[in-house]
Amino acid sequence: MTNSTEEWGDYVILMPIRVVPRKNIELGLRIIYELKKLVQERQVRLLITGPPDPQTMIRGETYVDYLNKIIKKLGIENNVSLIHDLLSFRRIYDNNKIVKWGIADAYALADLILITSKEEGFGLPVLEAGAARKPLFVSRIEPFEELLKEGIEAYMFGLRDKPADIAFKIFRYFLSDIIQYKLNNVIVKYRWSAIVKEKVLPFLKDLIDAG
Repeated sequence: MTNSTEEWGDYVILMPIRVVPRKNIELGLRIIYELKKLVQERQVRLLITGPPDPQTMIRGETYVDYLNKIIKKLGIENNVSLIHDLLSFRRIYDNNKIVKWGIADAYALADLILITSKEEGFGLPVLEAGAARKPLFVSRIEPFEELLKEGIEAYMFGLRDKPADIAFKIFRYFLSDIIQYKLNNVIVKYRWSAIVKEKVLPFLKDLIDAG
């Protein structure tokens, strides 16, 4: 996992979680691999906010080493970043320069929040994503389902769903968002008041100046 924030991609996906096995980050990595194929020439980057726990073991090795092997195997080294060393709860300044960004900055940067946990105690990241008004894709586990019943909006997927299927749902969301953005631009550009201001009035002014 790279710790660089350079060359941000077109799509930024945030996983606001600690690097521990129950967070099921390997599923997130496989989703990014499949999504990378869908977006083609565009870029996608996964940002993981939490620090790795060097004591957490899986299959005889640390969990972060296990994830790094998956990243290398999938060829997504340039698409995944651990950013815990860049973050604090709030921004930290030194001589009026930002030396640590706040968690809120990470949410502001993200296009989408992805949480692939196999188990959760409460689901605080879901509440934070809801407060940040970011699109949210989460695993269908009981704590998240309970929060959704309380009015938090999210797209859910099963833990046994294929990564390619989950990636396609995310890609479809991105496509619909782009279409809506372009439609809004067309409406703003071509609404009558804009036409009068940008086309009609300059035309009348030219006629007056010519007369």
